[in-house]
Amino acid sequence: QRQAVTAARQRELNLSELEVMTALEVVTEEYGADRSRTFLAGHSMGSGGVWHLAARYPERWRAIAPMSGPFVDAATYPFDRIKRLPIFMTEGTGATPSLEGSRALARHLREGGFVFDYLEVNGDHGGMVPMVWPRIFEYFARLSETPPARSAEPGPYAVNVESYPSLATHTAYHPANLSAFGPANKLPIVSWGNGACARN
Repeated sequence: QRQAVTAARQRELNLSELEVMTALEVVTEEYGADRSRTFLAGHSMGSGGVWHLAARYPERWRAIAPMSGPFVDAATYPFDRIKRLPIFMTEGTGATPSLEGSRALARHLREGGFVFDYLEVNGDHGGMVPMVWPRIFEYFARLSETPPARSAEPGPYAVNVESYPSLATHTAYHPANLSAFGPANKLPIVSWGNGACARN
């Protein structure tokens, strides 16, 4: 399947991704949404989109909830980019095409020490969706109560990434270790703007 993606098709996929992220930014700015409480969920092929966007923009999401569709493998997926991202993966025991893949992925995430929860329900590929939505919203609501500071990687120094309700369209980056700064050694401030094609 990967070999079948032509250059033209890859360009279409890139533009589709850009449209999704642009729409998200427009809605966030227009309605003053809290950037630190933005969640991502999807089912089946939408689950594949969740995994893709999670790795591409891990700092943009508070948590993700892929449903009935692993669509990733250890050999090609950049798991290191989502190591600190909370993940709530769900599957139906009657979802024959994806069940074993989801169970294998769940084992991989548990063994890798990811921030991870997994739920199986007694439903098929499509029927499991209304069964898991309440649990997903409960999971998101619980995480909404305390938006955490996040680490930004890579780089030679540890950096925390934070968003604030009073600055909904802005993100603050600061050194994780502030002990070197004080009245005699003040922390400099750099203000900068992203282009529409930026990743964060």
